[in-house]
Amino acid sequence: MNCFEKASTLWKAALKRLRMTLGYEIELDPAPWAPGFLLYCWIEYLASRSVSFFRPAQEAAAYLFLVGQAVLLFLPIVALDGLIMKKGRAWRVAFVFFVYAFVGVLYLDALLYRMMSIHLLRGLNILLEGGLQHLAENWEHIGISTGSLHRFAEGAGLVLALTLAYSLAVVWMRSGWKKPTVGSLAAVLIIAAGSGWVLERWDHHLGWDSRFHDLEAAMPVRIGVGRRMTGLLKLEPAKLRSLRQGQDLVMALRTLHRGATNLPGIFVFVLESTRGDFVTQEITPNLKRFSADCLSFPDALSSGNTSHISWYALLTGNFAIYYGIEKRARAHQGSLPLAYLRYLGYKVNVFCSSTLHYHDVDEIAFGDRIALCDSMRDEEQSGIKGAPARDIAVTKEVLKALEEPGRPSLLLIFFHSTHHDYNWPSSDKATFTPFCKTWDYSNFRIGSRELELIKNRYRNALHFQDKLIGQVLDKLRKSGRYKDSIICCVGDHGEEFLEHGRLLHASDIFRPQTHIPFLLKFPEGAKLPGAASHRLPDASLVDLLPTVLDYLGVGLANAVDGESLFRKTQNDVVIAAQNGDRDPVQFCLQSGRFKAFFEYGSDSDPTPLQSTLYLTQVTDTNDVPVRFDPRSPTGKALLRDNFGAALKSLYPGARF
Repeated sequence: MNCFEKASTLWKAALKRLRMTLGYEIELDPAPWAPGFLLYCWIEYLASRSVSFFRPAQEAAAYLFLVGQAVLLFLPIVALDGLIMKKGRAWRVAFVFFVYAFVGVLYLDALLYRMMSIHLLRGLNILLEGGLQHLAENWEHIGISTGSLHRFAEGAGLVLALTLAYSLAVVWMRSGWKKPTVGSLAAVLIIAAGSGWVLERWDHHLGWDSRFHDLEAAMPVRIGVGRRMTGLLKLEPAKLRSLRQGQDLVMALRTLHRGATNLPGIFVFVLESTRGDFVTQEITPNLKRFSADCLSFPDALSSGNTSHISWYALLTGNFAIYYGIEKRARAHQGSLPLAYLRYLGYKVNVFCSSTLHYHDVDEIAFGDRIALCDSMRDEEQSGIKGAPARDIAVTKEVLKALEEPGRPSLLLIFFHSTHHDYNWPSSDKATFTPFCKTWDYSNFRIGSRELELIKNRYRNALHFQDKLIGQVLDKLRKSGRYKDSIICCVGDHGEEFLEHGRLLHASDIFRPQTHIPFLLKFPEGAKLPGAASHRLPDASLVDLLPTVLDYLGVGLANAVDGESLFRKTQNDVVIAAQNGDRDPVQFCLQSGRFKAFFEYGSDSDPTPLQSTLYLTQVTDTNDVPVRFDPRSPTGKALLRDNFGAALKSLYPGARF
């Protein structure tokens, strides 16, 4: 027998074996799995509600894709059940319990993603960050109310119990009745997978790629080859420049020249989840009155869309995209601007309603053993329950501190009542009525009336917070210290009310979640440095301490990312998106009239190890997408003129 005949014989034998395999019948019992399949389709539907579809055709394609994904998951489960069937009912009962426990976990994952845009495993990592001893404070900052959790658990438990009882009853009474072939099952799987691929390609061809990418990111389980990140442009090499402030702190202080002799008191109020456009005469009369004495920064932006990275940027003067790098450092020197202020003679006193130990911000900003902080009053650590009670306690401590003589102080004051669920003392009469008593902030498809009730709850919390700030400002006025002090009130980030299909914050970096009040007052009659008479640039949290230090005669040029707002020449703002306790891997650059959104290919690798950056979207400052061809001469000019300098400063090797 020659080689050709041997090959022909082997080929025929292989075909015969393949036909036998494809023709092999498997005894199946689909009945126990029907409710599980429907429940998983519902879970996928919850995932789809985390995505805003721009066209009905997009939504229809997404639902078809999700049905195909459910088939790809449950058909192997049914087939495996057919093999287990031969081992007896006990094995099948155990398998049913395992599958429904898995479905229950997926349900929790879908709910968590809707509320926080993170999946369950990442959420558990955040909750357990720092060990079990920090579980309570991490839960407080995540902001999921126990009432909402109970409602979800009760509903999910009831549905799971009913479907599980049905499936167990069917398993106990039946032993299989359908005998499809392996070939027919394989054909169904191929069709389901192929249709998903076709829908993805169709979506990409019609220019809807970002919506499908969002959908797949929201899914608890994605079966098949993961989609490759594309975006409008791929930028390589995009190595993030080294963190500024890498110089030795002691050497940096030796170069300091004191420019001020009579040091004013400095008061910085950090307002949780406070949107700039909600600072009005009706909602926040004290802040509105105070704003008349302040520099005008109507379009100020946070440095991030969640508390810990925004606090990091404010306290260190560095962009929030460097948060993960500093967190992983073996030793923390602390904030260079804070070190300069202490060197000038300031006492640094911190009063916080919500603990700054959240994600180790206190050690990153104030150094190991909190060396740059003279005193820290942490009301959450003291055990006071409820944000309003803690905010009242903070206010009392601040008022007491105002009476203490001694060297000038920097007071950093953090309030928390405006974090969802948005609270104020039950003894206080609500100013804005009616308001919702409880609300489900995972439901993004509520009506305008219910949304207004939620906003009224938010307004009441803001009004209460404003009253506390007013008490401190009134004390300063009565003591005569108001006119001689530097006072600043800033939001740590904004809050969304369905402007882009979401509630709360920490889910995107569009304007509602990043627009903040930035009210900054210098001593009355003070001569401001630089060209202070011209239109001031857009302010960001990283610019606050460099601006204060510039007024005091201390220049921080190139020492930190933030710039003095009196000398800032480029109107650029960098806003990072939260990524749990990891490096932020999404950010946007706002420059002039446009915003450019960027994303790394991986959300888990440290940013210093990544070298590919994707431009995913360009919008105007109100988040309206800009339609242009990024590869055309006009498109390249738009990117280069608006973002070229800012991008080059962060990624020296990246070019448009």
